[in-house]
Amino acid sequence: MYDFLVENWSDILDFIKEEYEIGDVSFKTWFIPLSVYSVKNNVITILFDGEKMGCKYIKKKYSDYFKVAISEFLD
Repeated sequence: MYDFLVENWSDILDFIKEEYEIGDVSFKTWFIPLSVYSVKNNVITILFDGEKMGCKYIKKKYSDYFKVAISEFLD
C-alpha cells in the first residue's frame, strides 16, 4: 500500500484539489509540502514539511478529504 500511495500521491492531491475546489494558494501552502511517510496497520502517516501549527490546521480542516480521496484510490 505504501508504494501505491507514494506513486499516486500527486494524483491523490490533484483529486482533492479538484473535488473540494481548493484554491491555488491553499493548495501550494497546505498540500504541496505533504508526503506519505509510512503505512502501518492500515494507518497512513503523512509528513508535513512545516510548522507544528500547520499540522494541526491540516488535520482539523482537511483530514476527511484525505480519507475520502485515499479510499477512492484504494477502491
